[in-house]
Parts: sequence; C-alpha cells; structure tokens
Amino acid sequence: MEKNVRLQELAVFSSSKKGSPGSKKAGERHYESKTTNTEEVNKGIYFSYPSRRHSCSLVNIPTPCVSKMIAHIEEVESKIQEHLKQFEASFEECCLQHHITTGASHRLIKIPGKKMVGKRNASEQGNPKVPQPPEGHSKHTMFLSCRMLAKVSHSSYKCQQNTTLIYLLPYLVLSAEKHIIVVGENNKLCTHFVHKQINNTSDEKCPELKKKMETLLSEAVYLIKSLETDRAEAEQALKQQKSRKKRISMKIDSWSIWKLQELPTAVQKEHEMFSKDLEELHSHLEETTQEVEHLEQQKEKLEEANAKIQKDIDYMTHHAPLLEMKRKQELEALKDRYHKKFEVMELFRSVHDELKDSIELCETTKSQLKHMREEDEKDIIQEETNIETYKKELDQLSSLQAHYSTSIESVNVHIEEDEETMTEMLRETQSSTYEVSNLLKNVDDLKKLFDQYSWRQRKLEREYMDALNHYYSSKRTWDIELSDVSKDLTDVSTSYMALAEENKRLHSEIESIIEETGDSIKKKADYEVEIQSLLELKIKNNNYLRQLYKQAYQIGAVYYVARHKTEDLENQIAEVRRKFKTREEFLRRLTRGEMAAGVAIQKRLYTIEETQFMEMQEFLRRKALYTLALTEVELPLRKIEADAVKIRLIHRQHSNMLHEIREKQELVRKKVAATKKKLQRKSKKSRKELTKTEGKGSIIHQEIEFTRNKTIILHAKSIELTREIKIMKLEKINFEDKLEKLKDEFIKLRFDKEHSQGVFDHLKLEKQHCEERIFEEDKMFRKLVEMRQSTLAEIRKLQEDSLAENLRLAMEYQAMQTLFLKEKDTYFNGYDRLLSLNASLCDKKKLCQLQDKLDKQWQEYFRLVILFNQNRLEKFQGDSQDSIQKILQVQAESSSLMQHILDFFQTLTDGSCGKDG
Repeated sequence: MEKNVRLQELAVFSSSKKGSPGSKKAGERHYESKTTNTEEVNKGIYFSYPSRRHSCSLVNIPTPCVSKMIAHIEEVESKIQEHLKQFEASFEECCLQHHITTGASHRLIKIPGKKMVGKRNASEQGNPKVPQPPEGHSKHTMFLSCRMLAKVSHSSYKCQQNTTLIYLLPYLVLSAEKHIIVVGENNKLCTHFVHKQINNTSDEKCPELKKKMETLLSEAVYLIKSLETDRAEAEQALKQQKSRKKRISMKIDSWSIWKLQELPTAVQKEHEMFSKDLEELHSHLEETTQEVEHLEQQKEKLEEANAKIQKDIDYMTHHAPLLEMKRKQELEALKDRYHKKFEVMELFRSVHDELKDSIELCETTKSQLKHMREEDEKDIIQEETNIETYKKELDQLSSLQAHYSTSIESVNVHIEEDEETMTEMLRETQSSTYEVSNLLKNVDDLKKLFDQYSWRQRKLEREYMDALNHYYSSKRTWDIELSDVSKDLTDVSTSYMALAEENKRLHSEIESIIEETGDSIKKKADYEVEIQSLLELKIKNNNYLRQLYKQAYQIGAVYYVARHKTEDLENQIAEVRRKFKTREEFLRRLTRGEMAAGVAIQKRLYTIEETQFMEMQEFLRRKALYTLALTEVELPLRKIEADAVKIRLIHRQHSNMLHEIREKQELVRKKVAATKKKLQRKSKKSRKELTKTEGKGSIIHQEIEFTRNKTIILHAKSIELTREIKIMKLEKINFEDKLEKLKDEFIKLRFDKEHSQGVFDHLKLEKQHCEERIFEEDKMFRKLVEMRQSTLAEIRKLQEDSLAENLRLAMEYQAMQTLFLKEKDTYFNGYDRLLSLNASLCDKKKLCQLQDKLDKQWQEYFRLVILFNQNRLEKFQGDSQDSIQKILQVQAESSSLMQHILDFFQTLTDGSCGKDG
C-alpha cells in the first residue's frame, strides 16, 4: 500500500512534468467519455500546476538559454584559439612578467566536493598539479581554466536536464586583475569582475581581440545574470513544488482510496448501462427480426398475388389480339347495326310518309263522301219537296172533287127545280162523271206511282243507311287501326324525341352550366363592383333624399294650391253637369209625353237621344281634354319643382355664393310668375272653352226646340196618314172587285185543267229521267264503294304489312339493343376489371417499391444503429484503455519519479552528482 501511495504521488509529479498538452488530451477524453471525480480533480491539478508554456525556466533550466551561453563561450574559445597562436608568445611573456611581479598567475574555480584541478594553459589537459589557493579562500576552492569551466558548466547542465532538479552550488573564482572571481556563499551567487590593465605593449598588440573579448564577456555577464534570475525563480519553484508535492500526496492518497472504492461501482454502473443498452438492442433486433419475418410473409403473399396478376396479365396479353378481334367485330357489328338502323329509319320514314299520304287520301275520301252525302241529302230533300208538291196537287184535286160533288148536289137540287136544266145537267154530269172517273183513274195511278216511289225511296234510304253504317263501321275500324298505328308511331317518336331532347337538354344544360358558371364568376365580380358602387350611390342617394324630402314639403304646399284650383274647376264642371242633367230630364219628360203621338215620332226621338248621347260623349271627350290640359298644367309645375330642387341643391353645394343664389331665386320667382301668367292664360282659355260649351248647350236647346217643331210637323203628317188609311179602305173595296174578277179567272182554270194531261205527261218524262239518273248514280255509288272497299283492303294489307315489319324491326331493334347493352355491360365490366387490375398493379408496384425502399431504409437504419453502438463500444473501450494506460503511465512515472527522488536524495546525502540509471 505504501508503495502504491508513493507511486501515485509520483504519478502526479510526472503528469505535471508533461505539462498542458497531456492535460488537454485528458480534457478531451473527459468530454468524450463518462468522466469521474478523480479525472476532474486531476484535471484541476493539471491546470493549476505551472507548465513550460508560462516560462522557460521553472523547474528545469531551459536548454535554449544554456545552449546560447555554451554557444557564446564556444565562440569566445574559438576566437581565443584563433588569436592564441598569434599572441601566445607575447601573452606568455606578459604572464611571466606579471607572475614575476605579482606571483599569482592562476585562474581558480571552486567546485564543491571535487579535488582541485588546475590548468595553466588551454593546451594543457589531464590532471596537472594543483597550486594553492590565494589568501582569503577556503580549502575547497579549485582553479580551472575557462575551457574547463565551460565543460563543467555544460556537464552540470546536462545533469540538470536529466534529473530535472538543479542546484547551483559552485564557487567560481578568477584571481587577480585578469581573471573572473565567482564566490558562492550560502547558495547565493555574486560576481566580481576585476580587470587590471595589461601592459600597454599587450594592449597595443591585440586590440581587436580585446574588443571581441569585451563584447563576449558582456554577453556572458548578461547570460550569467539571467542564470542568476533563473536560479532564484528555480528556488521559488522548488519551494512551491515541495508544498504542492505535499498537497498532491494528500490528494493522491484521498483519490487513491476513492478510486479503489468508487471505480468498481462506476465501472459496474457503466457495465449495467451498457448491458441494458445491449438488452434493448437485442429486443429491438428481435422485434426487427419479427417485423422482417412478417414483411417476408407479406412479401411472399404479395409475390403470390403478383404471380397471379402476372398470370392474368400474361393471359390478357395472350388473348389481347382475340379481344381486339372481338372488339373490331363488335365495332363492325355495331356499324352494321347502325347501318341497318339507318335503313330501318329510312323505311320507317317512307312508311310514315306513305301513312301520311294514306291519311291524306282518307281525309280526301272522307271529304268526297261528305260531299256526296250532302248531294244525296239535297236530292232527297228535292224529292221530298216534289212529293209535297204532288201531295198538294192531290189535295187540290180532292178539293176539286169535293167542289164538284157539292156542285153535283147543287145541280141535282136545281135539276129537281128545273127539269130543263136537268137534261143539260145530266149531260154535264155524264161528262163530269166521265171526267171524274178519268180523274179518279189518274189519281189511282198517281197513288200507285207515289207508293212505288215511296217504296223505292224507303229502299234507297235503307240501302243508304246500310251503306252509311258500313262506312261508319269501316271508318271506326280504320280510325282505331290508324289511332293504334299513330299511337305506336307517336310513342316511338316521342320516346326517340324525348331521348334526343334529353341528350340535347343535357348537352345544353352542361354548356349552359359551364357558361353560367363563367358568367356567374364574371357576374359575381361585376356584382361586387356594382354593389360597391351601389353602396356609394346609396350613401349619396341617402344624402340626396334627405335634401329631396325637405324640398318635397315645400313643393307639397305648391301642389296643394294647384290642387285647390283644380278642385274649383272640377266644381264648376260639376255645376255644368247638373245643368245638363236637368235639361236631360226635361227632354226625357218631353219624349215620354210625345211617345203616345206615334211610333215614327218615337223613332225620331230615339235618334235625337242618340245624337244627345253622342254629344254627351263629345262633352266627356272635351272633359278628358280639359283633364289633359290640367295634366299639362301639372307638368310645368313639376318642372318648376325640379328647378326648385336644383336651386336648393345648388344652394347647399354653394353656400358661399349667396348673391348668385339670390339672383337665381329672383329668376325662379320670375319663372313662377310667368308660369302663373301662363296658368292664368290657360284658365282664361278654359273659361272661354266653358263659354263655348255653354254656347253649344244653347245650340242644343235650339235644336230641341227645332225637334219640337218637327214633332208638330210629324203630328200633321200623322193626320195625313189617317187620311191615307181612309184611302186604303177605298182600295180594299177595289180589291174586292178584283176578287170578283179572279172568280172569273177561276173559270179560266178549267181550261188549265184540260191541259193538266199534258203536264202529267211531262211529269212522267221527268220521272223517267229521274229514275235513269238515280240508276246511274246508284251504279256510280256502287263502283265508288267497291273502289273504296278495294282501297281499304289494300290499305289494311299495307297497314298490316307495315305493322308486321315495324314489329319485326322493333323486335330486332330490341334484341340488338339487349345484345348491345349486354355486350356493353360485359365490355365495361371487363374495362372496369382492367382498370381495377391496372390500379392494383400500380398499387402493388408502388407497394413493392415502398417495401424495397423500406428494406433499404431498415438495413441502413440497422447498419447505422450497429455502427453507432460499435462506435459507442469502441469509445467506451478506448476510454477504458486510455484510463488503464493512464493508470499504467502514472504507475510507471511514479516508479520512475520515486527512483529519481531516491537518487536525488542519495546524491544529496552522498554529495555525488551521478546520472540516473
């Protein structure tokens, strides 16, 4: 233990010997590794101890100063040796003379603990006889030459460099006038330079040598003084070193105990920390291995999925040409279908056109049938009128028969009265009976003909009704079929048009939405600008409205004045109306009184009332004109109000220009006066017009009086009409006379009866012509019916064919549409699958890339972690090795220091100055 303590004490000394660079390294290591308290304390000791940087002469006398002095002395010796050969003889002579005179020619140097060594000349070597020292010196003084002194000093400095401790204990003495005497008392140096003049002969012989020697000696003196100061500083440093040695030994003892106690715990703690770090690293490595295994499993799964996808891709690539062929075939099929569709549409259009033509033909046939029906109805009406005429003739004949029967009865009565007349009457009766029998036969024949005609007419009516019913039934069937066809056509066309309109609407909506979005963006910006401008205008308008409200109150007063004037005018107009109303009532009373006079007068009064109504309308029109005039009066008032508003605005805007505003007010007043004058003029004009209306009313009164006169005239005319009625009665009497004349004409009718047979024949001929015409018309009608039936059958066939074709085409279109939709769905599904596969491929590729990047990053991360931990371990190992090396160095240095100290103490005790082994 004592040995270790001593070694630790010496370690501190050796570390102080190394100086600050070692302390810097220790500080750097302390920063890098985990420092201990011992290192911090050592660090403090290292930095507190003075190093060689602070001074070049602390413990060891520095080699630069010694080397300088040795170099100077060697230069002196070399120069002396150069001149010694030249002046040796003269110098010896001088020395001999001086020795003879003084008896002392030796240079003495005292070195303690050594035998006296003397040297007479520089050329002498070895151990010559030592002369006795001069008076006043001790026994231990020794006399040497300058060269020996340099050698001794050099050797002593070398010894000091090796041992690091210096004690200058020599006593250097140079005798007499020519020598340097250095005497050491109590380990202190003092210098005395005694110079005696050499003979003038020697001075004259070597002046250059003297000068050089003086310079060299002055430098040597300076160096010796510096050595003296270095010695004093070395003594102080030695004292400090001793005190520091004691403190360091105490600290080393304490720190050695602390190190022995705390170093194992610190090392154990660090070992535990590193073991924990290693455990964490092991756990982290296990987790990473598990993650790597999981990632490898996922990688295998992804590889399997990628292999499947690759198989699918290969399959798709292998079958890609087939798919392209299929797609091309589908495109060709679609093109064919579109071509067929266009053909079908063309056929549909042609059929539609034919349908339109057939519908037009049906409509034309309908119109023709209607026309034929109307003609038939007209013919029937004519026949009915003919039948009625025949009935009337039969009635006339029956009346004639009755008349004749009455006449026969009267004749029989007259026959009884007058026999003469009987004979005549018998003849007449025979003739009349014959005529009557003939007439009865004719009547029977006519009745038979009438029955035949009526039967034929009924038959024709039945046939006509059957034909009409057949026509209407066929028409209904055609209408139903046409409606079905038209419904199908309308449904197809509506669906097609709806789809087309929807497409157009969607395109238009998309375009409109795009345009509206652009417009809305533009409008938004415009609206924002407009809103800002409107807000500014609102602020301005609010200020302007405040001014206007104030001005409106003033304008309101003017308006109420004008309104009062207009009300006065309206009151005047109302009074005029009242006058006219009284006159109207008077006229109505007159008309009511004159209504009893006659219808003609009443009509004329109605005409007069109409004229009065027209005049009232004219009056109302004039009233409207007057109201327009009032509105025209209001317009300048509004202009005046606008001028007043402008004036007030100018008044508020230009408050400083009061004089000008007053002038403008005067102008405004003048304008108001002018407007008032204008209004007065207009009022005068209105009054004149009112006077004119009053004049017209007087004219109307005059016209009423004129009508009264006319009524009087009409009354006179009514009297004349009564006279004319009387004349008509006379004419009636004349007509009665004419009736008598007509009776005479009746006799003439008998003559007409005689000509009735001719008329009857004529009627027969007309009847035959009518029958022939009816027969021809029946033929024409039958032909037309047959033609129409044939056309209807053809139309039905065409409709059925067209419907069948439409159904077939519709079925084909539906089938094609279903196939197209199925293929479209399959294509889109395949396309969606391709898209999903492409997306999954891209995602999986990205996943693989990310996994590769993650693997690389994880590898780099683990590599960096391992490197970091390796660096930490290497640092820890390096720090531990450095600490171990430090300890070993400290131990070695402490051992070497102990040896040096022991040797030093031995030298002190023995008095010897040997070198360290």
